[in-house]
Amino acid sequence: STLVGLSCGEGVVGFASLPTSELRGTSFSHGMARLDLRALTADASNLIMLLGVPSDEATKEFLDRYPLPLLFSLLEGDDYTCELIGSALEKIFKTSFIASILPQVLSYAGVGLNAASPLTRRMTCLAISKLLEDGDKADATIKCLIREDILSPLLSAVGDWDETVAIAAAGALEKLAKSSTGLELLITGMGTQAGRLKELAMHGSALVKIRVFSILASLFGHSELSAAVVEQSGILALLEAELDDTSDILAHLNAFELLYEVALTPYGAKFLSMGNFVERLILAIGNPEVDPIVCSRAMVISSRLISPDGSSPSPVSTEDAKSIVHTIDEHMGYMKGACSNKYETAIDALGQIGMSVYGAELLLSSSPSIARHIVEAAFTAQRRSIQMSGIRALMLVAGSERDTPLLSEWAEFHLRELVFAAADKSSKQSPGVYKLITSLACRPWCLREICSNKDLVSFLTSPHTESTKEGMECRYTCCVAVDTCLASANYRTDPSLSEVIEKLHAAVRKGPYLAKERVEAQPLVITQERF
Repeated sequence: STLVGLSCGEGVVGFASLPTSELRGTSFSHGMARLDLRALTADASNLIMLLGVPSDEATKEFLDRYPLPLLFSLLEGDDYTCELIGSALEKIFKTSFIASILPQVLSYAGVGLNAASPLTRRMTCLAISKLLEDGDKADATIKCLIREDILSPLLSAVGDWDETVAIAAAGALEKLAKSSTGLELLITGMGTQAGRLKELAMHGSALVKIRVFSILASLFGHSELSAAVVEQSGILALLEAELDDTSDILAHLNAFELLYEVALTPYGAKFLSMGNFVERLILAIGNPEVDPIVCSRAMVISSRLISPDGSSPSPVSTEDAKSIVHTIDEHMGYMKGACSNKYETAIDALGQIGMSVYGAELLLSSSPSIARHIVEAAFTAQRRSIQMSGIRALMLVAGSERDTPLLSEWAEFHLRELVFAAADKSSKQSPGVYKLITSLACRPWCLREICSNKDLVSFLTSPHTESTKEGMECRYTCCVAVDTCLASANYRTDPSLSEVIEKLHAAVRKGPYLAKERVEAQPLVITQERF
């Protein structure tokens, strides 16, 4: 049977039990009137079909006709009804009007979290999460959660067998813990639920542990108080202990990923710098017996720590960064011969490090330069996938993703020497060269080399070089970059470059797709064949 809420305008006044099979009937009692289920499904379908977020007027009209407790009760019905009502509720939860309605049904959240339907449990978690988003009402919501004993089933929902329910519950707990009251309730307080997160992290299944660790990792970036509370609780020490369990590769990888997320926050970086997280990464990279998947992931995470995405400063010290780069450098020869996939990942990791000015100069500062691996892969690799990885990495070092591509004078000197030395050993002219030249063209030394090499200019400006759309676009972008750099460097007045400039002008004027000359139809005169 299914519980159906009955309303008479002011709210829920009771629940009636109906067999699930009867829910496809035409109507049943709804307060003073008769609820037409067909009308409900039609109205819910119309609400779902609205583009974007429904207006407050449309939401209020729908909820006046079908109150939230009634909709939650219908989630216990058949699959068709559940799916339709669930989709409608998801649209409703995105509106601003819902914030004024949800407190009326919060007292029924305990019933919703223990419902048989996964959809009911998930929507209940989303409703709690929506209420906790409202800063003005967050404290009142938390008091209600305590009064109605909703926190216990919400914590249990993190281990729900249905993944969507568990994710929604984790999201609600994360928002709860971001308030000082919620943080005290979950971790530092003396209540019955304090310490439950640590208990789940210690004794829960592998999946539950990861969800709990993910909640705590997100708290590090919220405030210094949250980071201090989590650190003092000792829960993240359990996460670091997961790195010692080499038998479970998935747990090992998840622990690396979550500690990486912690390290990207300013408070988390300080915490991890006092531990041995970087040393564990270096050990995973440098130990040939470590699983290749773990080693590859450790290299990727290390590169992101040295050069985070965006303009964020590196959370690791210069000494740790040098140790990471040195370890990758030491094992490049082994990875190139024994494991080409690890070698390709290492090239990608070095490219990620080179995204920032700090990382690029770090790669070019050692003797011999660690960036030589990138240049060798770009110019001399036999496997195309490794060559393309090398070209991408060299583009990143050259500044294709930076606002200021140029490096310091000594770094530019080392980059120039590496590129020229590798280019002399290679006669390849592949489409990847277009992207590489586009990144390097802003450098005076590269621009002079391009202009002095007639074969290279002919290769770039030839209308017959490329036949694919991507190739033509890359060639055109390269010509535009070189032409623009020539203009900004005031080389147009140099008479020795007049031929080069004219070729580039012609290639730019024709565009990427109309570079080939128009071919006119020609008459063909031949002797008629007779039988």
